[in-house]
Amino acid sequence: MNTILLLSSLGCLQAASDEAGRAIQALRSQQSYRTRFKATIEAPGSDSLKIEGESVWVKPGVLYIHYTGSGGDEKRIVRVGDRVWIYHEFLEDWVTGQEMGSPGAGRGVQNPDEVLAILAKHAGKANDVGGNFVLDFAGADIEKIMKEQASQGDFDWKGSKVAATLELAKGLLTRFTSTAELVSLDEKLKGKTIKYSAEVDVVNTNQDKVLRFTVIDEKTKQPVEVPVPDHILQEIEGYLAKKP
Repeated sequence: MNTILLLSSLGCLQAASDEAGRAIQALRSQQSYRTRFKATIEAPGSDSLKIEGESVWVKPGVLYIHYTGSGGDEKRIVRVGDRVWIYHEFLEDWVTGQEMGSPGAGRGVQNPDEVLAILAKHAGKANDVGGNFVLDFAGADIEKIMKEQASQGDFDWKGSKVAATLELAKGLLTRFTSTAELVSLDEKLKGKTIKYSAEVDVVNTNQDKVLRFTVIDEKTKQPVEVPVPDHILQEIEGYLAKKP
């Protein structure tokens, strides 16, 4: 009897991991999808650091991002493969990530496909919990999910852990969240837990192929479109012409 129960349990675990893996791959195989995301880091004795925004990912790797960070700092980013441009409000122009000192912009939770690739790697650990899929893991992959926010501190990734939850509808991933407990290497925070949380909602698939950027005009207080310049559009066109 115990053997039967064990085999049944193993079968359920395999079914959950298979379905989670298929759902992740189904979303990644779409020609485009739009997401809304938010992420927060909370450290004892410090104000929480937050980002919240939206992105449009276009296969095989064009990404438009607009988010607001703590203190109201806004970022408008276009990522084409490994090349990055960021809108500079003071210059009223697009500059490269290197010129802005942020060559790694548009990574982690801002880049849903990057996070999905990490979740796919751990899909074999998925458990079915009330119709959603939960998977736990530790190590350097947590840093890959956090990316820019990971630079806010020095962490022991091997000692840190994360739990990710995948929500599905009709076999397609519609929402994924993660919560992490981070072990800091900062002597001032020794023995204390730093908490990280992230939420990504899939707004639509195969509808939006660009993200319209705007700024607020100081005189009219109305949104004004920020066009993506021709040289970046040419980079996008050339990149999309490549085979996935």
